[in-house]
Amino acid sequence: PRTRRLEERCAPDGRIGPCEANTQCLGDADQARCVAVGGDCPAGVVPGELEQFRTDDGRWVVPSADVQSGGVIEQCLSSEPRRHRVWRLLVTDGGRYVFETRAPARDRPIDTVLEVSTRCSAGRPLACDDDGGSSTFSRAVAELSAGMEVFVKVSAFGPGEIGGFSLLVSRR
Repeated sequence: PRTRRLEERCAPDGRIGPCEANTQCLGDADQARCVAVGGDCPAGVVPGELEQFRTDDGRWVVPSADVQSGGVIEQCLSSEPRRHRVWRLLVTDGGRYVFETRAPARDRPIDTVLEVSTRCSAGRPLACDDDGGSSTFSRAVAELSAGMEVFVKVSAFGPGEIGGFSLLVSRR
């Protein structure tokens, strides 16, 4: 099979050909397409694929993560460089999406800042929140369209905070 180009139909198992360099096959069945990977991420920032955390009920759940292992990006609240964990999401169904941080499955919880953006690097976010969730956790809501590529970025509110969080994304 021939190599598939950006936006071409593909199959996640590669049976109709692999996606070209810097792209990845995302989506279900006949909707799967080769999409760009990594966006405009700064050096040292490697986004994870949120799709791998999709549950049977249509939500995305990252049970435990930390910011210490992430790359450095300017924080949406302060524009100060902070370590972030970044996930990429290719939106297949448009609608209202809710992004929340919660207590982690393991580790000590941290005060989180959550950003949803069409850019991996710093820039004007679609949503940015510090303590809109329970306690010091974050909650952001964004209207997203099918075909959008968004980056979900989580950092600690304070510099040098050590601990973890979980991430829940749902379409309402």
